Amino acid sequence: MVREVKALGLEACATLGMLTAAQAFELKQAGLDAYNHNLDTSREHYSSIITTRTYDDRLETIRVARAPG
Repeated sequence: MVREVKALGLEACATLGMLTAAQAFELKQAGLDAYNHNLDTSREHYSSIITTRTYDDRLETIRVARAPG
């Protein structure tokens, strides 16, 4: 999908949740311009709002998304 969006001359941005290093590299190779992965709240309140992932899981995904550039 990223390649198709880029072929139209558009910027490709995605919000896909958790991300592995391999997925981040693949998205970069496809031409992804931006990856959105916001933290929903502060560390101290995170577990009362989000129960499927930890705050550190989210930080790791941000690090992984940044690595390929």
